[in-house]
Amino acid sequence: MPAFIRRSLIIFAVVFAFFTVRSEASMLYTYSVTGTFATPPISGADGLHFAGSQFLVQAIVDASLPPISTTSNSATYTVLSLTATVKGNQTLTIIGLTPTLIISDPVGQTYDTFALDFTYVAPVIGPLTFTSAIFLPEGTIKGNVPPSLFNPTGVSISNSVLTYSNATKGTTLGFKPGTLASAKTGTTTPEPATLLLLGSGLLGSILLRRKLSYRL
Repeated sequence: MPAFIRRSLIIFAVVFAFFTVRSEASMLYTYSVTGTFATPPISGADGLHFAGSQFLVQAIVDASLPPISTTSNSATYTVLSLTATVKGNQTLTIIGLTPTLIISDPVGQTYDTFALDFTYVAPVIGPLTFTSAIFLPEGTIKGNVPPSLFNPTGVSISNSVLTYSNATKGTTLGFKPGTLASAKTGTTTPEPATLLLLGSGLLGSILLRRKLSYRL
């Protein structure tokens, strides 16, 4: 095989490998839940004093990754990072504790659900398990639709609850009306088939130039 063809094939392989890696880029979505905790608590002593406080919760999910598990009407995803700000000055940063997002379209119900579950080590109190049930208007979620398609903008939430607990006791708080919104923070790249065409075109261009120069 002529040397210039071997070099051209190597160039093609490198370019194609590079773009193939790029084709696996993440599709990140940031989900933001805002609202105010109701007062008094539904149950418990509310040791964190969250009742009556405004909050902002932001969760980042990679929609290009498959869910951890699915059913016919729900899906569970790993949350890459999660932050929660309460009272405007108390920020909980949840990293490395595998928070999860569960979306579901309950059969026969007049609502859909968006749930964030995570663990947080609170000062003095120690490890706490947080579970939430955020109720959305029916039709917001379709079956076990992935986050890349479930992209609400300012969806109203109501009658939702948050529970935090340790091994011996817990508190459940209601939500006043709030909103759930999302924003795409990652971008897609061309499909592998498109990349193959681009790479093939590049290789053909190289070979043609070498052939013409060889004749000259």
